[in-house]
Amino acid sequence: MKSGILAIFGILAIAAILAVLAMFGTPQGPRPPRIADEACGVREGDFIVQRRYRDCVDLLESERIRGFWLVGLEESGFVPEGEAPPPVRILSDDRLGSEAPTWLDAGWPEQQRLLARVPEPEGVGDASVYAVEFIGRRARDPGEYGHNGYYRHLIILDRLVSIRPAGKVRTRIEMLGLSCWIDDCDEEMARRDGRLRD
Repeated sequence: MKSGILAIFGILAIAAILAVLAMFGTPQGPRPPRIADEACGVREGDFIVQRRYRDCVDLLESERIRGFWLVGLEESGFVPEGEAPPPVRILSDDRLGSEAPTWLDAGWPEQQRLLARVPEPEGVGDASVYAVEFIGRRARDPGEYGHNGYYRHLIILDRLVSIRPAGKVRTRIEMLGLSCWIDDCDEEMARRDGRLRD
């Protein structure tokens, strides 16, 4: 029970860290224009609600695209054919989103339905990797897409042609005083904050 609570706290803390980085940027230099936010944010009372990218981003013509789809906690990255998916994702102050700079947007809950028909990839890691071929449209302009705007490019998945499991990827957190695998960070944060003794 105690480890479950620590796990939940750890995930929430990591999400908070990523949110802070999204607000203030990283040492990578100036952030690109927030095209998606400007076109896709709709004010509803005190909140700004995000519309679907396919409804508000200027997209190029449909094309057949192949590569690797990385799916995990707040992750829907894409690595094009000809490049290998990373064996490890490193989230750090200077490398945020660098392993897969493209957000692959299948829509929600469409993504869940697509992945429910495919066996879970084998291997060790917190993010699943799938070899995919699909018909999709790329965003005309770079911007800040996906979770917290960490992805410079966007592809909309319109129709899946093929998908097969291709392995797992582990995520390493190297920021804000943490140095841990994502599934161990809750314990490291608890130890650092004095809630857990060695």
